[in-house]
Amino acid sequence: MGERIQEYRERRGMSRPVLAGLVGRSPDWLKKVEREHLLPPRLEMLVKLADALDLHEVAALTGDQAATVSAARRKGHEAVPAIRETIEETVLVVDREQHYDVDALVDRAAYAWRVGHTSATPRADVGRVLPSLPRDARRAARVLTGPDRRTANTALVAAYALAEQALAWVSDSALLWLSADRRITAAEQADDPASLAAAAWVVGNVWRSTGRGNEALRLAVGAADVLAPYLDGDDDSMRALWGACRLHAAITAARLGGTRFVTLTTPTRWCLASPMTTRTRGRCSATRIPTSPGRRSQSTSVRAEPRSTRPKQSART
Repeated sequence: MGERIQEYRERRGMSRPVLAGLVGRSPDWLKKVEREHLLPPRLEMLVKLADALDLHEVAALTGDQAATVSAARRKGHEAVPAIRETIEETVLVVDREQHYDVDALVDRAAYAWRVGHTSATPRADVGRVLPSLPRDARRAARVLTGPDRRTANTALVAAYALAEQALAWVSDSALLWLSADRRITAAEQADDPASLAAAAWVVGNVWRSTGRGNEALRLAVGAADVLAPYLDGDDDSMRALWGACRLHAAITAARLGGTRFVTLTTPTRWCLASPMTTRTRGRCSATRIPTSPGRRSQSTSVRAEPRSTRPKQSART
């Protein structure tokens, strides 16, 4: 098992300190595990290692095909059935005479988020307040028009995002994927750059974790470009989300390996001030391209180059 962990770690271009930090252990502990100087980690730790290494199954580390990450996650929770029902529901007929208060929908979404992040039992309490919100927001989005419809879809995006957090470790990946897919559809209808980029970030992570790295990379780059025009505004959350999308793109490109270019157009003030070089599997460099006066944007290209395979020449005597 230790050899498998080391093999996958090196394939991902991770050092021991990086992987150990991702699972909350020391580099020395990981070294002993890889060299099999310790007993094999327990299932909970194997799940963390598999997640950090972007492996869908724990079996990739253990060699036991009966052990999978999804099986370890599918512990079940009393909140799951109600959340599943509201996510899987398809609204075919709506009452167009019913009045929908979009401000109330926004307040309900904000309240659900407060519950999810402050409660001592977040999944149980989210399961209590969440299920009716996506249902009402979907119906409102079908009936309302103009800005009210976009606001209803924004509340729907928030509801799906909270559902994904509640389901992350207690449900199967298919339900998470359905929620992420519906979230990005609602974000498109909301016509809100932040909602769309955040939804794309989630879907990109799902794609990357299921082996669709190229699609994940394109989505992360596109999400960052959506946010680029808003970086000079007063909203720090836009810059934080843009940075998360950039990081997602860089990590995905590094894990894909080989030689790839990632070009992101951003306002000059948010680009690197000087060339920077870091090492993953090969050599990655981010180079700032000078911007001419009056030009607001520039491109930063990130290239991952494989190490040279040519043998070193012996020193001349």
